[in-house]
Parts: sequence; structure tokens; C-alpha cells
Amino acid sequence: MGSTDHKPSHNHSHSHGHSHSHAHGHSHGHGGADHAHSHSGVIHAATERNEKKVLIAMVLTLAFMGIEFVGAFLSGSLALKADAFHSATDAAALLLAWWAFKISKKPADQKRSFGYHRFPVLAAYTNAIILFVLILEILSETLDRFENPQPIEPGIMIGVAFIGLCINALNFYILHKGSDGNINLQGAAIHVMGDALVSVATIVGGLVIYYTGWTPIDLILSLLVSTIILRSAYLLLKRSAHILLEGTPEDFSYETTREDLIQNVPHVEAIKRLNVWQLSNEYGVVTIHCSIKEDACSFKTSQLIEAYFKDNHQIQHCTVQLSQSENSQSPDS
Repeated sequence: MGSTDHKPSHNHSHSHGHSHSHAHGHSHGHGGADHAHSHSGVIHAATERNEKKVLIAMVLTLAFMGIEFVGAFLSGSLALKADAFHSATDAAALLLAWWAFKISKKPADQKRSFGYHRFPVLAAYTNAIILFVLILEILSETLDRFENPQPIEPGIMIGVAFIGLCINALNFYILHKGSDGNINLQGAAIHVMGDALVSVATIVGGLVIYYTGWTPIDLILSLLVSTIILRSAYLLLKRSAHILLEGTPEDFSYETTREDLIQNVPHVEAIKRLNVWQLSNEYGVVTIHCSIKEDACSFKTSQLIEAYFKDNHQIQHCTVQLSQSENSQSPDS
């Protein structure tokens, strides 16, 4: 969907006929230009720091992915190969988080009035599909290994997994420290913590093979890692497809929102139209048409409605249309 509001810092209203007014844009009160400039500088600095953290973690993960592929080839461990694919998905996830920081600084243009917020979502959707293909390859090789067992070098398997544990611990420290509630960094940190547990499981598998010679543990671990990747791929595909289909935020309820607006925003009598959708994981848009009392101030009411969506749903882009009428009309959607 497009937008005719290219300057979200302006809030204006237009009267049409005798009973309609339209209010578009956003109202931002930061207590003066100096404070706004300072606030913007702090946000920019925090974004730069977070961007560097994600970039460092991504480089480390890519380096470990290469080590795992080499280790899998030398040791014959299918679990390491599966985890190498897992590391590739982690690197892709970090790349998307890094891209989200970069894209947030890129301004909208005439061809893309909402900017490039949806590009990381499209990349995530593609990444999820690739993951399913990789899982099929690992499962096929696992079945073949059950019929045709191959020797495994546990020393290399343990060594590579230990390197992975160290890198994941370092990544978790980098991403978790000073995340300041950023959803991108928190999500990446949780993902890395799961990778560390996989590394621990691989080390245990290597020790089992070293002391007992029971190689099927490697196949069991590869199935475990494949299950983890499958779950990640499914969730990634589900969430990205939901956003691409312009779905609502996960915690959003039309019924509750309608009731809240009528009860808490003075002079709002009915919600005639309400559309909410996501451009990305963190950027939402709302368009709303309300019936208000005849003596209501359109400008003030539109400001209150925008503030409601900003405070309760973290939606910054809000387009409001108001109709002043003595007899409120029933909602048409």
C-alpha cells in the first residue's frame, strides 16, 4: 500500500463539505528543537553501536561456518555438517539484523514512499525457503549414513565444536551487552545462545564416539540439529509471509482497539474503518476513519488517536480521517 504523507513530522487537517475533516501525519513533542536534535543524536549513536555489534557477530559466525565445513569434511561428522548449515542460517539472521539497522537510515523516495523496510522481510522469506532445501539434503544424507556407516574422527569433531562454543559465547557477550532493549539484538542473542547449546551437544557426541566408538550418536545429533533448523525455518517463513501479506502485528486486536478508542478518546463515537498492517518486524502503519461529535476539535482528536497508536502499539505512521456528524453512522468494516 502507498502513502500520500511524505513528511510525518507535519500534522494538518482539511475540511471537506460540511461534516468531514481529514487529519494526517504525526505529532512529535520533544520539548524544543535543541532537545530534539540531542535526542536524535543519541538514537543515531546507539544505532551505530548496535550495527557494529551485529556486523562483528556476523563476521565471526561466517568464519566459524567455514571452519565447520572443513571440520565436517575432515572428521566425517554429519552433525558438524548440519551445524555448519545452522551457522549459515545464523549468519543470514545476523545479516538481516544488520541490514535492518542500515535500511532504517535510508530515506524514502518517490518510487518507495515507505522506504525499504520490507526488503529484510523479503530476504528472510527467501532464507526460510532455502533452509527447507538444506534440511532435506541433511535428512537424505542421514538416512544414507544409517545404511552405510562411515568412520568419524572424534578429535576433530570435539575441537571444532569447542571453537564453536567459544565463538558463540563471544557473540552472545557482544550482542547481549548493552542491547538496551533492542529487539534485533535480543533476538540475535537468544539465537546465539541456542547455537552454544548445539556446540555443547556436539562436544558430548564427540566424547561418546571417542570413548565408546558408538558412531550412531553423530546421526542422532544431525537429526537434532535438523529439527532445530526446521523449527527456525518454519517460524521465519510464517512471520515473514505474514508481514508480506500485510498482516497485523501479533498482539493487535481490532475489537479491543475499537473499544479502547471509543472509551478513551473524547468525542469519538464510532470507528467506521480501521486498517493496520506491518511493513517490517518493527514498523507498522494504520489508517483509520472515525465519526466524532459535531462540536469536537478535529485537530486535537486526531492527535489523541495518533498518540494512542504510538503509545499502545508503537505505530509511528498513522493516517486519520474524521467525519463530524450529529448522527453517528454504524461501522462499515
